[in-house]
Amino acid sequence: MIDPVKRDLTNLFLEKREMAKEEIDPRKDWLKRILLNNNTNDLRMFLKASELKTKEGDYCMTCKSNVKQLLYLHTKKNYCHLCEEIFCAYCVKSIDFMKDEKEKYIKIRLCRNCFIYINELKYIINPNLSVDRKAIDLQNSFNDISNCYTNLCSNVPQLNGLVLLCENNKEFLDSFKSEIKQLEEKIQHDVDFLNIMKKKNNFLSDNTLILNKMGKNLLLYLKIIRNKIIPSSIEVLNKTKELLYKK
Repeated sequence: MIDPVKRDLTNLFLEKREMAKEEIDPRKDWLKRILLNNNTNDLRMFLKASELKTKEGDYCMTCKSNVKQLLYLHTKKNYCHLCEEIFCAYCVKSIDFMKDEKEKYIKIRLCRNCFIYINELKYIINPNLSVDRKAIDLQNSFNDISNCYTNLCSNVPQLNGLVLLCENNKEFLDSFKSEIKQLEEKIQHDVDFLNIMKKKNNFLSDNTLILNKMGKNLLLYLKIIRNKIIPSSIEVLNKTKELLYKK
C-alpha cells in the first residue's frame, strides 16, 4: 500500500520542479553558454532552431498591432530569436552579435526586452565592454534614427497616396480608414522620436576625441534627417487629420 504522506511529498516535489523549470529559460541559458564559449557554430544552430519553431498569431507582442502582411504597410511577422514571440518590424532590432571565423558579424534579431537582457549579459561576462558603452549607445542611437528615417520614407508616401485616393473618392474612406489610422500613428510615433532625439544634449558629454566626434556626426546626421523628412511628415499628418476628423 502506498503511503499517502510519501505520495503527497512526491506530488509536491514534482510541482516544485515544474515551477523551477519554467523559471529557467532554456534558450537564454543556451545563448549565455554561446557567449561564454564564443561558439559561432553553436550560435548558427541556435538561430536555425528558432527558425523551425514559429508561433501562430497575427499581433505584435509589444505594440499589439496587426502584423499580417499588407503591401502598403510593409509589415510582416518577425520573431525574436530569443523569446520567439511575434513582433512587428518596429518592435524588433537586428544586431551584430558575434564575429565568425571570417571576422564577419552574425546578426541576431531581438525584441526590446531581449536586446536589453543580452547587452546586460555581455557586460557581466566581459566587464571591459563597459568602457565602450557610450560608443555602443551612440551607435544604437544612430541605428534608431536611421531606422526611423527608413520607416518614414516608406510610410509617408504610402499614407499620402491613401489620403489622396480617399479625398478624390470618398467611397473608399471606410475601406481604408483603419490602414490610414495605423500609418498615421506610426508616422506620428517616428516624428515624436526624432523630436525627442533633437532635445537630447548628452551626445557631446564625453571629452574623448573619438566619442566626441561620433556625437557631432550623430547630431549632424539627425539635423539632415529632420530637415529632409519632417516637413513632408507634418504635411501628410495634417492632411490625414483634415480627412478623418473634419466635421
